[in-house]
Amino acid sequence: WEWHPCEAIVSKELWERCNAILDRQAKSNPVGPRGKYLFAGKVKCQHDGQTMYVLNESPKFVCPKCRGKIPQDDLEAIFRDRLRAFFSSKDEISAYLSNSEEDIRAKSEQMGVLKRERATIGDDRDKLLRGYLDGTIEPVRYKQVDGEAAAREEAIDLSVAALEGELAALQVAQDSSEEVVAGAQALYDRWDDLTHDQKVTVINTITEEIVIGDRDIAIHLRYVPTPQETGQTIQNTLVFCLAQ
Repeated sequence: WEWHPCEAIVSKELWERCNAILDRQAKSNPVGPRGKYLFAGKVKCQHDGQTMYVLNESPKFVCPKCRGKIPQDDLEAIFRDRLRAFFSSKDEISAYLSNSEEDIRAKSEQMGVLKRERATIGDDRDKLLRGYLDGTIEPVRYKQVDGEAAAREEAIDLSVAALEGELAALQVAQDSSEEVVAGAQALYDRWDDLTHDQKVTVINTITEEIVIGDRDIAIHLRYVPTPQETGQTIQNTLVFCLAQ
């Protein structure tokens, strides 16, 4: 083995701050055991928002409240075919990549706003300190206002660190988008040859949830920017219409 030093993609400080955030998230959202069924924990009922389960070794996912159901094999076939169609569609891929670019721009603008606010707070704290030192601001008032400003600075620093990490990840993903799409197309072409654990890994990696309705099934993808983040219409949902 030979050691070849490489230039860091992000600073050491940013790396440590982002890892601290991830550690806190991991503690508040512990990962549960791997499910026995492909879509365990991912399937929800559109009517009441309940998670659907496989009960008593049934071949179907069942809503515990309204008793709506869908066969496991049917769900897997729909998932496989819908994602294969998505990755084979130039229009859908173009829309996804366009949303990624928009997401990068939106997050960059958001980070710029936060950094400008951080600079303004710093200037205000300097003025506040000068007022305290020359006696024009009372100690109690200085402590209160400066404490509030310091708390806001800390919150901004955390938000900026998170945004920098997200931007770095988005940029890397976009730079390799062609390879990702090509790999995904090949993956879904050989879906039937994957082991159960390999399929579970794919599903858990890219899928946020699958919502079962009366007339359609909505597959919400984890890695596509959400409408709340981008301000766009729904682009992270693949819809499959059920036969009437």
